[in-house]
Amino acid sequence: KEFARALPLLEKVAQCPDIANSNAVFQLWLTRVHVHGPERGLAQGFVESPAGGWSYGVGVRLDGDLKDEFPDDENWPQPRLEELITRYYERGQMWFEAFFATGKGRFRDGDAHEYSMLCNNLGIQYRFISKEWDKAIALHEKGIAASSSAEHYAGLMWCHKAAERKEAFLDAADRLWHYATENGYSRHDPTEYFQQVSLALFGLDRDAEIPFWLQRLDQWWKGCDEEERAEQADDYMTTLLYVLRMMAWNQPDDALVRLAPLLQEIRTSRNVDHMGQAADALAYARQHESAIEWCQSALAATDPGKEEDKDRRETWIERIAYCKKALQGQRPWWKKWG
Repeated sequence: KEFARALPLLEKVAQCPDIANSNAVFQLWLTRVHVHGPERGLAQGFVESPAGGWSYGVGVRLDGDLKDEFPDDENWPQPRLEELITRYYERGQMWFEAFFATGKGRFRDGDAHEYSMLCNNLGIQYRFISKEWDKAIALHEKGIAASSSAEHYAGLMWCHKAAERKEAFLDAADRLWHYATENGYSRHDPTEYFQQVSLALFGLDRDAEIPFWLQRLDQWWKGCDEEERAEQADDYMTTLLYVLRMMAWNQPDDALVRLAPLLQEIRTSRNVDHMGQAADALAYARQHESAIEWCQSALAATDPGKEEDKDRRETWIERIAYCKKALQGQRPWWKKWG
């Protein structure tokens, strides 16, 4: 009843440009959904919040607060909500950029940092919701120019990755690394992208650059405190082994020097994924007998009857067959081998 009584009043407030701020407009949408339900409520007419900061604020609250009011609703119209969020961010971009062009606007329309945050949020919408990589990239570059942040550099990197532009992805990854190193970034986690970097370098025949990224991984790890190391130990080892695997194909000796001290730790931990990764790195370095041994150890540590182990086991069995075939090619034809 309270929401039903408030709705017509909020509808009137929203028609007054001078007071249709982010809080008033969000409360209108919240009330509409309470009165009409999520599907019909979000289908009501669009309500302008005529300022860059205001529109940005509406988008943020729709994204972060609205659904939390209805935790038990199983038929939440998420696509409709995403469209609404994107529209408010787009309107916010329009109001901000109109102020930058003319010097005329409302409260905080000249806030470059808030504009930068809007560019990041709208870029995320384009990346995840509509898959419009180039539009997202343009927004992240605008955000960097207005008020740079590591989130923009990360957004650029993932947009180029999604668009399958390896060279641009590597350039963006390098920009992110340098920005995070020089300016700080509490959420900077090289384990989230160093594997993709090493794979891209491998695919572009730029293997000689992989050791530089290995050094960066080491630099980051040395800078982690004890709590961070405890939390990141598994991801760090996974990333380290993957980078060594990509490095091992054309720089086997250097990769093996770094891999050798890790093997006892991996054997002791009995982490089957790390065991399989060690096998992959050894196979890439043409250490086929050792790779077979590690694959067999990984197989022995899994349960053939468990569904979650099925894909792992198939991969290791294929790796064993590959290594055995490679060994046959290395052995003199006049000798018999078991």
